[in-house]
Amino acid sequence: MSQQIVFVQAPSESLQRLQAENAQLQRYLAAQRSVIASLERRAGRSLESMGVHVKQLTSAFTDPVKWDQHLESMQNEVDRLCDLISDALLLQKLEAGKVDLKLEPLNLKLVLSSISRHLLDPKDGSATRFVSKVDPALPIALVDQELTEAVLMDLLARGLKYSDASFPVVLEAEQVDDRVHVCVTAPKICSSWE
Repeated sequence: MSQQIVFVQAPSESLQRLQAENAQLQRYLAAQRSVIASLERRAGRSLESMGVHVKQLTSAFTDPVKWDQHLESMQNEVDRLCDLISDALLLQKLEAGKVDLKLEPLNLKLVLSSISRHLLDPKDGSATRFVSKVDPALPIALVDQELTEAVLMDLLARGLKYSDASFPVVLEAEQVDDRVHVCVTAPKICSSWE
């Protein structure tokens, strides 16, 4: 009677490390595809909107009020597209390691309060559109203060500039597991076309 012996080799440490790196790269690639698809959609919407405004500009040539409205809408789309390109370039620089990050432990509640405090009481007498929903028990976070403040201030400014003036712009921050989720929500402007 013959017996067969089968040796099963346990995965080596280097193979396990390689598999973990592969899984991480696959997640990174999926995230990249998602970002690129989002950028393409947003750029497409801006270009389509600009095309509509150009057509409407030519038909509104004799009506100065309509001309100014369409020209202003066109400028808003140009500004949005410029912001999108700027964001994409910054993202590319971050991924390429061309932006030096100065990570330091910071109290995010204080940072969020300092960048948004002026929005709670507008000096021009306009109604307050800003709503802050920041969890008072946010943990200390390891972030680049200057970059974090710049990004959040930019998001808030864009939210107020490009959203429907009859709806609030909301800044939310909460701890989820070992991370802090910060979200700026602003309803899009709903435009009607003639």
